[in-house]
Amino acid sequence: EFTNGFHGQLSAPIILSSGHCAYSSDDPRRGEGGPWELWFRRSSSLRFGLGTREGEAAKLPLPLSTELGKQMQGKQQVIPLQGLDLRYKPLRLIKPECMTGLRASLERDGLLTALVVRPVEDGSFAILDGFKRYEILRELGWKELRVQIVELSETQAKAGLILYNRPHRGLSEIEEAWIVHSLCRDHGLKQVDVADLIGRHKSWVCRRLQFAERLGKELQEDVRLGLIAPTAARALARLPQGNQMCVAEAIKRHRLACRHVERLVELVLASEADAIKTL
Repeated sequence: EFTNGFHGQLSAPIILSSGHCAYSSDDPRRGEGGPWELWFRRSSSLRFGLGTREGEAAKLPLPLSTELGKQMQGKQQVIPLQGLDLRYKPLRLIKPECMTGLRASLERDGLLTALVVRPVEDGSFAILDGFKRYEILRELGWKELRVQIVELSETQAKAGLILYNRPHRGLSEIEEAWIVHSLCRDHGLKQVDVADLIGRHKSWVCRRLQFAERLGKELQEDVRLGLIAPTAARALARLPQGNQMCVAEAIKRHRLACRHVERLVELVLASEADAIKTL
């Protein structure tokens, strides 16, 4: 799924999937919810689908042979927009720069890709994938929308936040860090178990967990509010938590670009090293 409102002219046929994988018309794994294989040639537009060039295999979040991979396929249906559960929204960032193109596409073409949801204990559905589309459709006054319902546990659902976005690299590093931190600290999973769950190496999980735990809570809130860019937060994580907010205030006050943030952090680290030498 391309969530950044990509519109491109294609010089070669592609396969556009209506879900998270593409199969031929006679494949028994096609699933439900409309045709899985569509052909677009020159002058066609590609919007919000998982596309590959002809002859290439679509990238799946997880192999269908795994139990989680099968559960992530789900079935599609139309449900009321009101009352959707947003419990996973704090683990995601809504980037304003992505919203304009997406809004224009939704106004022009409607909802081309179903939101992914899971049923929760109160009978409602919690969104796993499609937070930006949900916000725009709510503002546009939609009463109902098409969703893909998946039966996942709480830990599988949080892993799904990463897996559903993997084909189009829709998550920033800090979002991945928040999800890994929640799986390890809120659910008590070991790093190796998280790595197995999301199909990553343990070192990848370890780096994300360290990133989340190095950032102060106040700084993380600034990132969620859009006051500090995720790339700037990555640089600030190198500083002790006690120094992060004063540097963050300088970044906000002077509207520093990423390269300047990196340089500022280097200067602060160097000054701390010099101060230690004088002790």
